[in-house]
Amino acid sequence: MRLYRGLNLDRAEIEFIRNNGDMSIDVGSWLLKPLIDHHNLSVEEIKEKILIEPHDIERYDRNSKDILNVGKYVTGCALGASTYSFDNNEKEDNVILELECDLNQVFIDGKDFLYNSFPRLIKQDQIEPKLKSNLVDVFGRKILQYIDMAKQLEIAKQFEAIESSKIFRLVDYVCMDTDVIKSHLKNKDILIQGRYSTRFLSAFAIIGGIKPEMIIDIRKSDSINRQTSIDYLQNKYNIKNLINIYEIN
Repeated sequence: MRLYRGLNLDRAEIEFIRNNGDMSIDVGSWLLKPLIDHHNLSVEEIKEKILIEPHDIERYDRNSKDILNVGKYVTGCALGASTYSFDNNEKEDNVILELECDLNQVFIDGKDFLYNSFPRLIKQDQIEPKLKSNLVDVFGRKILQYIDMAKQLEIAKQFEAIESSKIFRLVDYVCMDTDVIKSHLKNKDILIQGRYSTRFLSAFAIIGGIKPEMIIDIRKSDSINRQTSIDYLQNKYNIKNLINIYEIN
């Protein structure tokens, strides 16, 4: 898998990462990995698992010092990495780390879109055709099965048969689903605008951080940020369409 990480660094930090990677659990931002193994289960199999899980199941190990329980934020596109690299301009260089790793080393970062979109999507009787098409382009056709399952769980919740946390548990399974991961990486056409004006085509985390042997190149970021116009991004990166989290009602 070819992935990208955007950072604002000074020259010494660039050389350190080139030689040693980006793996210190005490440095930088990390994303908690759901306590679920990678899988390619059917959505029906996942539903059965969710419904028998205890209501207070731990979704993450929040106190762990095990580096394999967290991941470093990366994207599947230079667009997203460049945007994140310009979140900070205090240091000399805004750069992209170009990386290569295996599928079993990553999971989907759902913080800025998936975990926020599912509660919105399940309220819709029918998903608008254009949005449905965009969701399939971004996450693969299986995402529609997950959304249908979430709607079933939401109905059960209204009758106090399950807890609301089950919906987010379902999204945990989405983030660890190898079929969805592969589909998400393929997205080159649909720009996602998530929380806090994040812009990306796909978002992931590398479990355990970035090892030096994963680094293919370190280069200057494209000059874009969260305020760059959508029109400019569409022209520069041949974007065909947009999904905006705040337009899903």
